[in-house]
Amino acid sequence: MSHRKNSPGFTIVELLVVIIVIGILAAITIVSYTGITRKATIASLQSDLTNGATKLNMYYTEYGVYPDSPLSGNNCPSGLVNPTDLKYCLKSSSGNALSYSSSTPYSTFSLTATNTSSATTYKITNNTAPVAYNSVTCTGGNITTDGLYTVQKFTNVGTNSLSCSGSINDAEVLIVAGGGGGRSNPGGAGSGGGGAGGLIASTVNISGTMPVIVGNGGGGDVGNGGNSSFANLTAIGGGMGGYISAGNAGGSGGGGSWNNVGGAGTNGQGYNGAVGQTSGGGGGGTSESGGLPGVPGGYPNEYYPGKGGAGINSDIVQDGVNVGYAGGGGGGARYGTSSTATHGGGYSLGDNNATSGTANTGGGGGGAQLGFAPGSGGSGIVVVRYLTQ
Repeated sequence: MSHRKNSPGFTIVELLVVIIVIGILAAITIVSYTGITRKATIASLQSDLTNGATKLNMYYTEYGVYPDSPLSGNNCPSGLVNPTDLKYCLKSSSGNALSYSSSTPYSTFSLTATNTSSATTYKITNNTAPVAYNSVTCTGGNITTDGLYTVQKFTNVGTNSLSCSGSINDAEVLIVAGGGGGRSNPGGAGSGGGGAGGLIASTVNISGTMPVIVGNGGGGDVGNGGNSSFANLTAIGGGMGGYISAGNAGGSGGGGSWNNVGGAGTNGQGYNGAVGQTSGGGGGGTSESGGLPGVPGGYPNEYYPGKGGAGINSDIVQDGVNVGYAGGGGGGARYGTSSTATHGGGYSLGDNNATSGTANTGGGGGGAQLGFAPGSGGSGIVVVRYLTQ
């Protein structure tokens, strides 16, 4: 009698296990290959940018400017404005495309490298290392660019908005509140100048739509300036000056009057207003870091008002061009003596109405001498600056 031997085989469960194991191994292989490929792409982009920046800086050393943009089709200086020099042509790796930007006075540059197959982009500038770059479009305020930085300046009093199609990290921001109003002198005492609006200079991360508030200046004899804010930062309005009283507290304090102290400033945003003398009002406080709040009222004698404290200069709106912000208003005196102020602050004109703080600087309003009108505080401003996307 013959016996048929059964052929060995796999069960369905065993086949499923084998298939699953093969799938896992394949997925690991694909992920590893993708990761290695991405790292190689990033390395080539960074290398192209670093080498390109070296060539551009060599060009700057020789000619004192960077090449004008755009470069030629071979990534060489085009010579439309600045000299053509073929030894400074930029090279790119296979599959990478370079994009260069510079504008008058050609003291800065921006260079991007994009891998055409993966759409991965990195960027370098004359003062930054290669970083990952995602094009982001933003709207809101008055927008300007020098090719390297984009600036969005908000000057309209009230609520505005900044909207971006993506995220931008570490954008610079300058926030200045409205300056405080100066005081008049209806009797015999000196009147205090308005305090400067509080000032904040910081960095923020931008994403989506964000509210921007610009504070108005305080009216003469009316009150403090309005707050300005962006993101989670709020600059406090400047304090109004005093009349036979202390100045108001605020971002920077208002000047005092008739031997009264100036108003208190806000820590990190401004300083106190100056003390007043018998017939000379104190100057408004300033936002100058480490600065004094202004010469005390009545110096060198009781009929001389205090000058407004100096604010700060900033070139955030235009690189290399300083604008003064957050100066305190000068005090008013009893007998026709003028005061002084800087960085947007108003001042007393003696036998005339006092001047107001300059709009969009947060300067305090000038105090007025006997029988004349005080100045209003200047409105605030919010400025945002970031590397052009």
